[in-house]
Amino acid sequence: MIRTIAITQDLHIKEDIPLDHLSDPSIKWFWVDLASPSEEEAKVLETFFHFHPLAKEGRRFYA
Repeated sequence: MIRTIAITQDLHIKEDIPLDHLSDPSIKWFWVDLASPSEEEAKVLETFFHFHPLAKEGRRFYA
């Protein structure tokens, strides 16, 4: 499961917004939580956040 929390420039909290909205200029700060992600969800680390494949190697996710 992927969960997002963001704080806007005017300090409002938004929850569970789509990842593609995190680059909106109104977003000041965000947190993305991957809890027990599927393989498809874990690929978000590489495709959206551009983690190097070696950075993901040996990773473990705990619930």
